[in-house]
Amino acid sequence: MASWKEIQKKSFFDWKKLFSFLSLDPKWEKSIDIDPSFSLYLPLRLAKKITPCHFQDPILRQFLPLIEERENKKGFTADPVHDCSFLKNNLLSKYSGRALLLCSSSCAMHCRFCFRKFLPYSSSKDFSFALSQIEKDKTIQEVILSGGDPLSLDDKTFFSLLSSLE
Repeated sequence: MASWKEIQKKSFFDWKKLFSFLSLDPKWEKSIDIDPSFSLYLPLRLAKKITPCHFQDPILRQFLPLIEERENKKGFTADPVHDCSFLKNNLLSKYSGRALLLCSSSCAMHCRFCFRKFLPYSSSKDFSFALSQIEKDKTIQEVILSGGDPLSLDDKTFFSLLSSLE
């Protein structure tokens, strides 16, 4: 059985390769955002579930960066849940009794609908600021590890973080 890291290497990062893989009609190329701020990242195993030659396939639409994402639409915002105003370093604390710790910017795939895709993620694995804030705030009962995917951290970093939180 392949490791998750090996599986991730077999992903689509290039929309042209994905178009070819799915035998999509070149007429749809004009719809693609060729320089998206949130890149294409689609695992091969999921791409195999997309109906070939079908540009409107719902799974495909979930991952393919389209120009229409750049359009400003009334009532929509890049930060719909206002996370940025509650984010300090990599700690998001907006609800009483809990905090969300952004452990990693890495995900197993890039979903177009991700409401945290525009957060200013840090590549640092230094959680000292967040841990000190959590320790200071005695009302925090729950710390949610998020990101990206916290399980993408190396084992040493992940277990050290868990130990510190414990």
